[in-house]
Parts: sequence; C-alpha cells; structure tokens
Amino acid sequence: MKVYEDNDRFFDVLWEKIDKAKDLICIQTYAMDHKNVAGITLQKLRNAAKRGVRVYLIIDDLCYYANNEWIRQMEAAGGICVRNQPTMRDFKETILGPRASTYFQRNHQKVMLVDDNIFCGSLNLANSYTSVRYGDGSFRDMNIILKGHPAKRVRDFFRDILIRNEKFWPDKIKRDEVNKVFDEFDIKYAW
Repeated sequence: MKVYEDNDRFFDVLWEKIDKAKDLICIQTYAMDHKNVAGITLQKLRNAAKRGVRVYLIIDDLCYYANNEWIRQMEAAGGICVRNQPTMRDFKETILGPRASTYFQRNHQKVMLVDDNIFCGSLNLANSYTSVRYGDGSFRDMNIILKGHPAKRVRDFFRDILIRNEKFWPDKIKRDEVNKVFDEFDIKYAW
C-alpha cells in the first residue's frame, strides 16, 4: 500500500498504470469536468480500449461535466461510459413513485481498478482535485494505491454498479455480458 498526498503524483501513477493496462480498467468517480485532467484520462482510456483493454468509466450523473466528444471517442474505441443513476431520466416516476429515495442515493465513491491495482481516495477527475502542476490545487486529498491485494471485491463493486445501471443504459450494459467479463477476470486474477 502506498499513500499519496501529492495529487499530481497520484494522477501520474494512475495514468502510468492505465498506459500499461493489459485487461481491465474500471473507474468510478463522483465528478468529472471537461478540462486537462479529464482530457488526459479520457485519452489514456481511449488508447487502452484501442489496445483491447476492457474499459468502464462510471460518473455520477449529478456531477457529469465531461467533454462529450472525448467520451464518444473513448466509446468508439470500445470503452463504456455510464452516467450513474441519471437524474432526469424517468424523473416524474422516480420522484413521485415508491422508490423516490433512490433519486437521492448518489454514488460519491472514487474507486479505480487497473488490472489488479486498486486506487481509492477522495480525488475526482477534475482539475480542482490536482496539485498545482495539473490544475489549481483547490483541494488537499489523500489517496491510496494497493498492489498485491485481492481485487475480487473491487471487481464485484464495479460489476454491481454496472448491473444496477442496466435499466438506464440497456444499449450499453447487458447483465449477462458484464457477468461473463467479470467472471473471466475473477478466474484470471484469482489468488
């Protein structure tokens, strides 16, 4: 385990691991903007998808400010981007229906998995969460990277989020396909 208080260095390591990824990249973030850090990340995710790496990017719908053209390019290369729990889709039915409380259940986690490297902390994919090299250093965050730690629970976390969003994105998310992909990685990365 390595602890990072230098947000720019954390992004450097994340991007290095994305560049070297062989099989799977999953990123869950609460916020993503359309600036430098998001652009670099999306470019690296697009390149990984072109290499045949499975790429899943999940951004909470409330803080989705990503550049849609960059997202389209990543998806055209084979990656998948999901706006977690869309806020305006079925708004009336959600707010007035029996599941109204689910509208306010946002996914605030920042978890990333690159093959068997686990990244966790408080950084969003936005310039204000960097240090001064990549952004404005507005926030001081602490993040960790775990290597050599079983990642099955983290894969299960991503599997569950993707499957929960199937109803919103049936053209992107297919339960059977997600289960097949994650089952294969559970075998490949078993301890």
